[in-house]
Amino acid sequence: MKRLIGCLVYLLVLGSSAWADLRWAQERISQQVHPLQESVDLQFTYANEGDEPVEIVRIESSCGCMVPRSGKRTVMPGATGTVEVSFSLRGRTGTQKKYVQVYTADSTKRPYRLDVEVNIPESYVPSVKRVIWDRAAQYEPQTVILTNHYAEAIELVEAVPSLGTLQAELTAVQPGREYALKISPAPGMENFRGYIRLRPEPLDGETRPKEFKVYVFIR
Repeated sequence: MKRLIGCLVYLLVLGSSAWADLRWAQERISQQVHPLQESVDLQFTYANEGDEPVEIVRIESSCGCMVPRSGKRTVMPGATGTVEVSFSLRGRTGTQKKYVQVYTADSTKRPYRLDVEVNIPESYVPSVKRVIWDRAAQYEPQTVILTNHYAEAIELVEAVPSLGTLQAELTAVQPGREYALKISPAPGMENFRGYIRLRPEPLDGETRPKEFKVYVFIR
C-alpha cells in the first residue's frame, strides 16, 4: 500500500511540474532537385507545446555542405519558429543523406535530429572520365562524347581548358542531349594534369550553374 501511495504522489508531482518541448511539423525532408542547381534551401517548422520557454543553444550539421540557422533562440510557450538549412550541391550527384542536430539549454534532453535527403539526378556523362596521352612530340586529338541522361534538355554553351596550351572544341551532335568534345594538347606538353570545364546554360535565377569536367592527363 505504501508503495502504491508513493507512486501516486510521484505521478501527481510529475503531472503538475512545468515542462518544455519542441514539436516538429516534420523531422525528415526529402527533395529532388535539378542537376544544375548550386544549392537548395530547406525549412523545418516547430512549435513549443510546453509551458516553459525553450532556449536553442546551438545547431550542428553532419556535413560542411549544410549551413543551418534558426530565426529564434528563445521560444516561448505556444510560439512557433523554423530551422532553415542551406545545402550546397556543388560537386555532388545521387542521393545525399545528411542531418542537423538542434541542442537546447535543457541538458537532460537529447538533441533533436532533423534528417535531410536530397536526390541530385545525373545529367551529362562523358564516354571516358579521363583522357590520357603518353608523352610525345605531337599529339593526336581525342574526342569525348557527352550524353545527357536527364529527362530535360540541358544546353552546353562553352568548353574552357584549365590551361591555355590545351585546346577544346565543343560541337553539338544533338543540342541539349549530346555533344562531342575534341581535345588537342599543344606540341611538347608533358607531365600534365588538367581538365576541361563544360559550362551549361544557367537556370532561371541562377548566375553560376553547376559545371561539368573532363580530366586530361599527359604522362
